[in-house]
Amino acid sequence: MDFNAFAQGYSVDLVSLLIESKGITSYLVEIGGEVYAKGKHPTNSPWLIGIEQPMDNKSTSNPYQLIIELNALGAATSGNYRRYFIENGVKYAHHIDPKTGYPTKNNLLSASVFSRSCIVSDATATGLLVMGLNKSKVYLKKHPELDAILIYSDELGNYKIFETKGAKAISVKLEEN
Repeated sequence: MDFNAFAQGYSVDLVSLLIESKGITSYLVEIGGEVYAKGKHPTNSPWLIGIEQPMDNKSTSNPYQLIIELNALGAATSGNYRRYFIENGVKYAHHIDPKTGYPTKNNLLSASVFSRSCIVSDATATGLLVMGLNKSKVYLKKHPELDAILIYSDELGNYKIFETKGAKAISVKLEEN
């Protein structure tokens, strides 16, 4: 069992607070894939992060599905494509449904969440992945302070993307599949 579900997001927030306490106003903090960025890159361009295609791949990076521009936002992605195992031809992801005690089974492949706090983004991304696509959309509608990109598979196995209005505003580049 791994209980670090939002420890990395919390750690990003702590490091960000330390950096700001030193008077630094432009920075990016990344710990284990969870990110908080503020201000601009040293080249005076925006901070950009990539959202990977959710292809099963335990060891290396996947191609980017989307590029996102961050400023004063925490970002976290939770997915089922890195930590899983296959037994008797069935894939079991590492996210556990608290109602059943078993790994989740739904068509949501990854959830990326953007908010003013990385711990909120981190914990929410995990929760959305467990909820699945439809419940996640309902949850996001009730929480306009959160923005998200949900990547899921349709009946034919094709990637589909749901973006909140705010997430669409920070998406700067969509890569071809």
